Amino acid sequence: MAKKFKNLLDAMPKESRYRIERRKAELIQTMRIQELRKLSAVTQREMAECLAVRQPSISKLEHQDDMLLSTLRDYLSGLGANLKIVAQFKDIELPIEFLNNTQIRGDKPAGGHK
Repeated sequence: MAKKFKNLLDAMPKESRYRIERRKAELIQTMRIQELRKLSAVTQREMAECLAVRQPSISKLEHQDDMLLSTLRDYLSGLGANLKIVAQFKDIELPIEFLNNTQIRGDKPAGGHK
């Protein structure tokens, strides 16, 4: 008879459960946007409608290695999520605040510098 995973997990030593939870957290932190969309039960077609683009554009976007922050922000917004950016230093994490949406869109702020 098959055993329930929860029962197996509960029977594991505390250290093993800790390692599993830590690895789970690492995997969640490194999800690609395609996986986030699938976890949100949103199809590429639905995402395309939300972003006012065609479905092939969503497929292309999900396989890119690099994208604009505004594109990522809009994509996440379509999933009901917000984009937060954090600068990680050796001993501290600092959230990056944008003064207004023009900076996150990649537009040049007043003064002509990016």
